[in-house]
Parts: sequence; C-alpha cells; structure tokens
Amino acid sequence: MNRYITGLALVACALAAGCNSDEGETNIRIDLYGYEPQPGEPGVGSGLDGTGPADLLEVQLVDLADPRGEDPSVLNRSRVVDLNLATGQGTIGKLPLGTRFRMHLRGFAADDPSFRPHMYGGSVDFDVQSGDDFAVSIQVGPADCVTLNQSSRVTGRAGGTDDLSLPRAGAAMLALEDGRIAIIGGAKVAANGTAEAVYSSIEVYDPTSNQFFTLQTPLDQPRAWHTATALGQSRVLVAGGLSAEGTLATGAVILDFAGAEPTVTPVANAWPAAAGRHHHQALRLAGDGSVLITGGLDAAGTPLATTWRFFPPAGLNPADGQFVQQGDLRFARAQHTASGLPRALELAAVAGGLGETGALSSIEIFTIRPDQGGCAGGVVQPSERVGCFIQTTGVELAEARWGHSAVTVDAGQTIAFVGGYASADRNQLARGIERLDGSLQLRAGQAAGVGQMLYARGEASVTALHDDSILVLGGRIGDAPVAVGTRLVPRWVNNGADRVFDGYAVTELREGCDLSEPRFGHAAIQRPNQGVVVVLGGVLGQPGNLAASRRAELYFPRVENVKDLYR
Repeated sequence: MNRYITGLALVACALAAGCNSDEGETNIRIDLYGYEPQPGEPGVGSGLDGTGPADLLEVQLVDLADPRGEDPSVLNRSRVVDLNLATGQGTIGKLPLGTRFRMHLRGFAADDPSFRPHMYGGSVDFDVQSGDDFAVSIQVGPADCVTLNQSSRVTGRAGGTDDLSLPRAGAAMLALEDGRIAIIGGAKVAANGTAEAVYSSIEVYDPTSNQFFTLQTPLDQPRAWHTATALGQSRVLVAGGLSAEGTLATGAVILDFAGAEPTVTPVANAWPAAAGRHHHQALRLAGDGSVLITGGLDAAGTPLATTWRFFPPAGLNPADGQFVQQGDLRFARAQHTASGLPRALELAAVAGGLGETGALSSIEIFTIRPDQGGCAGGVVQPSERVGCFIQTTGVELAEARWGHSAVTVDAGQTIAFVGGYASADRNQLARGIERLDGSLQLRAGQAAGVGQMLYARGEASVTALHDDSILVLGGRIGDAPVAVGTRLVPRWVNNGADRVFDGYAVTELREGCDLSEPRFGHAAIQRPNQGVVVVLGGVLGQPGNLAASRRAELYFPRVENVKDLYR
C-alpha cells in the first residue's frame, strides 16, 4: 500500500537578477515512498497515507556546505518545509544553483504531545544544476524499526533487485566513499553451516534507488570469511578467507571502485601462503593508514597468533603496497575484535576471541612506542614499521567472549564490547556490556553501572548510531539463529561542569520491528550522515537446517535532531 507523492517538486534557480523568470530553472521531483511491511503484518500501510504511525510530514533540506548551520561565513540555505499528506503534494520553492543538498524527512503524529518523530527517511546528496530535471528518491519507514528494503520505481534502473542476487554468508561488506555499499564474495552454506560454494562475484547497493547490482568484474578468486578494508580514494584491500571449505584463499588484492566497474589488482608483495587465514580481523590504523591484520584460523581451523601490517603504496600503483610481519599476539585467537585507540603510539586494542583453550578475556594493545618493554612475539624494540602487542595491568574483559562485537562511540574516544559466547559450544553467553576509554580504563557489566543485555547472543550485528546509541540485531544462541532487535541507549548525568556516562538503558525494539527472519553473521551498515542502516546477508534457518540469506532490510532510526547526523 505504497503512496507516491508525485506532485512534490523543488524549483531551483540562481540567486541573482532574473531569478523570477523561468530561464535556467530546474524541476526536482521527489519520489517519496513508504516501506514494505514485513510478512505477517496484514493491514499495515506505508505510513504515507495518514493511516501509519504519522500524519504530519516534515522535510529538512540541508545545505551540505554547512549542515549544522554553525559557520557564519556560509550563507546557509537549509530550510524546513511541511508536506500535505491529504493532497499528496507540496513545493519547497527555489534553491540556488551549484549547491549540494540532502533531504531528511520526518513524520509526526498530531495527537502526540511529545512531538517525537515516528517516521524517518533520508536522501542521497544531490547538486542543483541548471536545466537538468531529475528525481530524488526517499524511502520512508517507521522510526526505530526494521522493515524490508524496496527499490524506487522512479529512480530504479533495469537489472537492479530489492535483495542480494545471491544468498551470501561470510561476505565482506563495507560502505564506499560515494555512498554505495560493496558486497564482496561470500558463500552458500550447507545445512550444518559449512561452506558449500564460495563466490568470487561482487555486488553493490546503490542508495539512489535502493537497488542491488551484480558487477561484471569478479574477485581474483572465490573468498569467504575474508576481510575488506577501505584505504581511501575508492580503494579497498581484500585479504585472506576461504576459497572452498577447508582451503585458504591466497594472497591479497586491491579493488578500486572509482568507476562503474572495479579494477582488481593483486598485491605484488603479498604475504606468504603460510600466512593465509580466515575469520581474522583487519583494521586501518589512523596514524599512517596502514592495515593491521590479526589472528584468525588456518586451514585446519587452528587459531593463529601471527599478525601483519599492509602499508599502502606511496605512488599511484595500489599493488605496490607491502605486507610487513609484526610481533605475534600473546594468545592465538579468532573471531575476536580489533578496534582503533585515540592515542598517538598505542594504536589498537585486540579483545577476546576463541583461543586454543576456549573463550578469551584478554585485551592486547598494539603499540609502536620505541621504549616499550614487555612485548610479545620476540619484538625487542617497537618501531613505526614493526609494532608489538602488550598487556596492560587491569585491562581485561570481565567476561571471556568470542563472536562478540566492538564499536567506537563518544566521537571515537570509547570502545563498547557487546554480546558474544562465553563457551566454545556457544551455549554460554556473555551478558555484560563493557566499555574501554582512551585512557585504557575499563568499565564492565551491571555492577560497574554500564549495563547488561536482556537478550544475550553471539554473532549479532552491532552498529553505533548517530546519537551514540547502539543497535544490536539478530545473532544466535547455541546453533539457533534469532531475530530480536535491541537498542542500547546511553544515559548521561551532570557532575558539576562535566557530563558523565551513567550506563546503558537496554530496550528491545517494539513489536513487529525485529528482523523479518532469524539470522546471524550478517552485516548492518549505516549510510554515512543519513542514519539509515542496511542489513545484509548472513545465515538463517533452524539448527541442522541452515542456509545463507539474500534478504536486505532497513533499520530506520528515530532522529530527534537532524544536526546529530553531522557530528
């Protein structure tokens, strides 16, 4: 029951003499369409006909030269316009040519005295150019809720699909600089969850139409449970993975997404075949842009302690980068987390994971401090080129865990650890939420005033939202996938002039707003500066009857203040 506001138009012209004439005007059509209800939601409309969660619609048009309206030197052209749901039409007036905009749509209920937004949608960036009429699509959904993805019938292109073209578990997925999402490799899985067929194909999600497209250019070889790390300038490092069940993929490649089709260039100085791995972590370090690769499993499924760094090339050829071995981890581990630290010489924290004797609680700090003692892995003196791992007294997870997630919040100053398994058989779960700040102070669980998961699980997707709340979707307990959605909302109190963190309020999403199918090992990627989260891939089904998923879903946030999206 989708409704299209086809009469809604923006008229753009230069802010100069003669602006009232028709010469040089551009009509911008907004394709405003509602979400597709999940299966089992009979009678639920799109929300754009006044029968949904909102009956008042507001569009905020944001000038991207100054999205927060804080620069007095910029003539801010942002504005707010109310839209008429009764007529299905509206006009936003004249806009200056040559200005880059984004639109955010929020829906409100007239009978809600709190005036909280109950619907949300955001557009891609667009430029206002003379004489070139075009359409901008905005899919709108209920706030703080997961819905099915639906492509635009106006800006959609031939060959695009609403869901992935293939069911993909173990794919590497990341947001590209141009707003697209790349879905690289992955596998079809057997009923027991092992890889049945591994893919070399690549798909992209295009946010201008909410469609998926399979690219013609494949990877160098099939890869699943590998890593893909953005290097900047549209380049992505792809490393490791399985090429088939029990067989490691070799080498590493650079994908360049600058054009419609990516280029695939093998790294000439790749790590040796003996360094191959899957279920490892790859993290781009803030200081020099190198990529730190830690842990993982070898072909036999044994956890690894070896670590490497990839140094991007100084010249134009991306394949001229080099892999340099670093000091080993103190504990071999896989399905751990690796997070950047806001420090000059201690660059990353590797936490938890599945080790040789079970779940790990240790946190190891990667350092390049030249006078550092106590290094693991035989490194005597760290350097900018070769770092090592150390353990710091008192910095250890309160609960051993693997298959968990770590996200950075508080403008990159804090790492939050969420979920995971406390036993190798996945039946014991880590329930406490833990936080490590930039001074390497750790707060853990309910007793420390941080919080505890109401519905603990491992291999969930964990995403930091624009307001520093944390979205947790799906996962599994033992061998059973789950669909539940949770949001961890930070509480803050004033302590004199300081604003102090006071734990997470742990809330489940409202009824009908969880994932449409139980799944784990999926990705949940937030569109930059837009708030909407795209949920992709993973494994669904029941124990003993698992399968890879191709379904795409969208989480629509509750945006109380649009400026928060541009922090």
